Amino acid sequence: MIPKNILVTIVLLASIALMVWLMVLPIYDGVSALVAEINTVTAEIEGKNALYGAIDKVLVVLEENRKKIEIVTDYVIPKEPHMEEIAVVVDYLAKQNSVLMDNLSFSAASGQARAAPSTQENASGATVGAFLPTEISVNGNITGTYENIKGFLQSLERSLRIYDIQSLSVAVNQSDLYTAAFAAKTYSQ
Repeated sequence: MIPKNILVTIVLLASIALMVWLMVLPIYDGVSALVAEINTVTAEIEGKNALYGAIDKVLVVLEENRKKIEIVTDYVIPKEPHMEEIAVVVDYLAKQNSVLMDNLSFSAASGQARAAPSTQENASGATVGAFLPTEISVNGNITGTYENIKGFLQSLERSLRIYDIQSLSVAVNQSDLYTAAFAAKTYSQ
């Protein structure tokens, strides 16, 4: 027969084991779930930190290239009209495409002052700047073959500075030559 002390000890140990099983293991499972959630959140934070690092790198590159961007922007839509530059470019493109340029004229839009920057809200509610460029009309007559006139107009539209062809009227001079009156617009800030 088993002595009472040993039997009481066995019952106490079994009771303790049962209490651990019923009380500690559910808490351990809860801790395991919390640890898994912490690992998930930590992975998300690391992913966001990597994204923020990439954004910082892009901002550094943007800042390094800001001057280059300003130079290109100033050529596409310059701060000043530079009428003499427009004349040189249009004349060069005429010669390059073998057309004869005649009656070339320029004029800034009458009464249109340089527009002050304005602000607007975009769809996300952020404030963004906007400006209205000054329009410069470029008018002239060109004489040449159909292909040469077409090449001139395409070269004008493809130039780095923005030129929008507004109108074109063509008349036949001789069997192979045409005269085209064109009106175009370019812009300055």
